[in-house]
Amino acid sequence: MTDRSDRSQLAFARLLPRLFRGGQAYVGVEATLSDLSSEQAAQHAGGLPHSVAELLAHVNWWNRWMLDIIEMGQALPYPPHAADTWPQVGAGDWGNVKNEFYELLARIDTHAARPDLASPVNHEETIGELLADFALHTAHHFGQIISVRQALGAWPPAGAGTPGERAACPGFCERRRATVSGRRSQCDLGTGDKRSERSGRRAPARGVAAQRRANSGACAVLAALPTGGHSR
Repeated sequence: MTDRSDRSQLAFARLLPRLFRGGQAYVGVEATLSDLSSEQAAQHAGGLPHSVAELLAHVNWWNRWMLDIIEMGQALPYPPHAADTWPQVGAGDWGNVKNEFYELLARIDTHAARPDLASPVNHEETIGELLADFALHTAHHFGQIISVRQALGAWPPAGAGTPGERAACPGFCERRRATVSGRRSQCDLGTGDKRSERSGRRAPARGVAAQRRANSGACAVLAALPTGGHSR
């Protein structure tokens, strides 16, 4: 490897755990799962197809599948149906689901600094690509977890700090405010209004404080997309 390749490999290895855990550009996973009772975790918010517990169990399913591929060194078949990757879990399962998530993260950490991240492992997909792919998958569903918690009135977590948007996206919003002059940051504008504009509907006017609370998770992820309807 050249020095440049070595540096790129090191930078990628340092980035991977952050992609899975958040805490910089979007809310860290620990904060997202904190201050949530087992009953709340199993509750379905109006109009949303999955509970927090179901979303996290789905993340666990795919992270476990990914780790099996990496640790066995060979590709595995994809599940025949997307529904197979959505375990049925309830309030009594919440502790185990959450513990398994952190256990899987610890296993992922051991692979982030592997010297063979560029080696194919899943057909043409390399170890590094597989890890990055599922880091984004994890972030995608954690955005949905925040949306469910908002709909339940269980966001932000207690002790996260104030104002709400600073707790939701520590560091990122502050840096954005420092670089945007003469207009409010994206966090202040609220992506809820932006989603309404894209769908051709105008969102009802709300006070800035209410908008910040309603969209405190919007800065947490690249996008909090609708749940369900996809293979991962």
